[in-house]
Amino acid sequence: MINWRIIPMLDLLLWAKRNNEKISYEQLSRLLYPNDAEVIRGGAQIKDTDKPFAEKVLTGEFDRLFNLYLSKNDHMMDTKVADAMKMNEKEEEDEKKGK
Repeated sequence: MINWRIIPMLDLLLWAKRNNEKISYEQLSRLLYPNDAEVIRGGAQIKDTDKPFAEKVLTGEFDRLFNLYLSKNDHMMDTKVADAMKMNEKEEEDEKKGK
């Protein structure tokens, strides 16, 4: 399942980089998971899983692979990234249900 908080994390990381600021893992945790009873993630979890994934997304390799995916699926060229992620999430759920 896709962690939808990765998109705001990307925004925060880009903002910090552009403004030469640092955001601690605990600050990221509080910003991304405020008063969330369903999901509790602390700074250590952000450090070990969420942030490395977000940083990977910001690399040129991800950009290259994403463009390769779009070139093979040209019908999705005008699709928003968030919508493509939702479609992928639905496919994963259907696979789990055995459809």
